[in-house]
Amino acid sequence: MPYSVTTYIVSVRGVVTMFPGVSDRPSAKIYVPILVVTGTHDFIDAGDALDDQFSASPSLEVFRPNDTGHSLFIFPSRTETFARIADWAEALIA
Repeated sequence: MPYSVTTYIVSVRGVVTMFPGVSDRPSAKIYVPILVVTGTHDFIDAGDALDDQFSASPSLEVFRPNDTGHSLFIFPSRTETFARIADWAEALIA
């Protein structure tokens, strides 16, 4: 039996998460190392504001793969990106 889409993929919650500052308060309570991965063509600005947003984190690293947009899985840099994520995670337990 064929399936049909009965709802939109982006829910109201998904839209709300894109409002500036909506997650600042809970993000400031995260106290583990954080790796933010956002492509150079992503709509997310991974600038200095992240230091304030994740102020309790003992380590904040930003990785911006070149020529990559929001969906990391579809860009040629995905191999480099996932290797970098794996290296970062392995370094946490080393």
